[in-house]
Amino acid sequence: MRTIRDAFYERMGLNAYVQGDYAKAERWFRKLEAREPDSLRVLRNLGVILLAKGDAEGAEKMLLREEQLYGASFHRHAALGDLAYARGRRKEAERRYAAALAEAEAGSAATRKLMEARLALCHDEAAFERTRGSLGRFGEAEAARAAGDARRAVRLFDEAAELDPTNWPALNNAGTILLNELGKAEEALERFNRALELSRAPQVARNVELAEAAVARSAARGGEAMSDHGEDKAGEERLRADAEAIFRAALACVEPAAMVRRALSFETHQGETTLVARGQNGEERYALSDFDRVLCLGFGKAAVPMARGLEEALVSLPDSPGAGIWFAGGIVATKSGQAGSLAHIRVLEAGHPVPDDRSVLAARTLLDAGRGLSERDLVIVLVSGGGSAILCAPAEGLTLEDKAQATSLLLASGAPIHEVNCVRKHLSAVKGGRLAASLAPASVLALVLSDVVGDELDAIASGPTVPDPTSFADALDVINRRGIRDRLSRAVLGRLEAGAKGALDDTPKPGDPRFARVANLLVGTNRRALEAAAEAARGLGYATLALSSRITGEAREVALVYLGIGKDIVASGFPEARPACVLAGGETTVTLRGPGRGGRNQEMALAFLAALSRAPRDAEGLLFLAASTDGQDGPTDAAGAFASLRMLKTARRLGLEPEAYLARNDSYAFFERSGGLFRTGPTGTNVCDLQIILVR
Repeated sequence: MRTIRDAFYERMGLNAYVQGDYAKAERWFRKLEAREPDSLRVLRNLGVILLAKGDAEGAEKMLLREEQLYGASFHRHAALGDLAYARGRRKEAERRYAAALAEAEAGSAATRKLMEARLALCHDEAAFERTRGSLGRFGEAEAARAAGDARRAVRLFDEAAELDPTNWPALNNAGTILLNELGKAEEALERFNRALELSRAPQVARNVELAEAAVARSAARGGEAMSDHGEDKAGEERLRADAEAIFRAALACVEPAAMVRRALSFETHQGETTLVARGQNGEERYALSDFDRVLCLGFGKAAVPMARGLEEALVSLPDSPGAGIWFAGGIVATKSGQAGSLAHIRVLEAGHPVPDDRSVLAARTLLDAGRGLSERDLVIVLVSGGGSAILCAPAEGLTLEDKAQATSLLLASGAPIHEVNCVRKHLSAVKGGRLAASLAPASVLALVLSDVVGDELDAIASGPTVPDPTSFADALDVINRRGIRDRLSRAVLGRLEAGAKGALDDTPKPGDPRFARVANLLVGTNRRALEAAAEAARGLGYATLALSSRITGEAREVALVYLGIGKDIVASGFPEARPACVLAGGETTVTLRGPGRGGRNQEMALAFLAALSRAPRDAEGLLFLAASTDGQDGPTDAAGAFASLRMLKTARRLGLEPEAYLARNDSYAFFERSGGLFRTGPTGTNVCDLQIILVR
């Protein structure tokens, strides 16, 4: 029987594999192998990892062991045949391919056709010997590509395909260079079609589509394939499409309903059913016999899809009393315009990013729903970004306007989110752990989708279910350092000063007994989104580097770092060889200097362009995308924006100068006119921002 430890080893191993750390992946699966030496899943994954490491001999041993334990099959014959073929063992490859093809109903038509072609080469000793030279040519082509010699790389890839007619990766690589770097769409299409005859790999099929579209565009322009001093329009469009595909893969990983479903499961042992909740930071277990009912409370921009996932996860619980534990429904509050229908849970709408009267009503309604609970109640709280504004209960003596003014002043000052939340907690009746404290003595399980850099639980949505380590004195220090003390209302300043002197009860602190039955689990983070983005980028053929999920600072300054990284790749293939993808995540800030409109990601992309306008060298084939995972960058309808040398030229033809728009923080107007906005619509999730650098 598999244990939690086994699942942990497997998850860590697969994560390392996705990140390209094959040595670490092997170490985790070797631990698992020691516990499950005959597991098909372990043997199969170890074989894949060893092959990725370049250890063909080790991969072969895994396959042979798998075959010994589970018998021969089409898959095993085919995989062992490919290994023998790559290692020059003609007779073994011939035997394996013949055995696989003998299973008439197994394998796709494309897979069988490729094996038939290789089997024919194995029958002809002279032809098989020629295929050995294909590997050498392929390696030389990769070196030429890394050195930036595109034409020589194409020639060598073509030679590799000529020596081994089944070498479809060589054809695909030659086509990629012809399309993206040399602008020869028709020649690229011919290579892609030949590769597609040998392999139905998704990247090959997609390349065919891209090349066909490029050929059609060229025909529509009367054969003109290049413009803007030779810059490849098809290549730019492909980079945009790839950047969007990578971004959407990240979104799919942190889709709220799926995350909640993955986090919750039931286990039954000796008649006792246990609800198991697993997060990035740990695991919690709840014996259902300890409870009479389950209640849901939630808030944030992802509250509705998270609640939908909870309803689906708890579908086995009755929805009325009298049958043991039952699901009593609940209430969630979300951003205005993002409500949806749920089977058992009531949905409220509220203001965001500036709270309104509905935000106050939502907070009071959730607090009322949690009154009178007992130790026989289990409250599942769904927490996501935006909760600070959506759930707003001004402390005694304050008005909504007082809180809204304080929040607006902090945001305009460039204060990072943890400073904003520190102040908000001390102006609230619900934040800073006060919600969880009000639910005692019930058990509280908070499932948290993090929109905070570093995933600090006390900062996400201002920590309504987490003890607050900050104090009134800390909040007072923030407003002093940000220079907004004299602009705050008397009520706000008076409360903070009184609290700092000890005249008011502070927020609940770590160790408070009311938190003895409270657990907070991270179910979605920026790091997980970056891992999924990196996997997608590698699947598209990019050498990929994920920098960090904790990028902070002034947006226009961070942009200069990304531009420098992109230029290094263009100029020298450092830190990754082309085609390359560099990823990062986090949340930057913008200090307002003018009356314009935009968001931090659009500001970052505009600063990228402004710097590029001053030094355009080493930027050919470079594309930058900065976007928010919630689909709304600042008070706009765009998630973010693209930036590239070609876009800079387009903007200048339209009379748009990046520096002028940047000076007045008017990034939205700039990109709306120049065609650089990236729109996704509301995504239903929020794990901060992602930045993507692509170099073809």
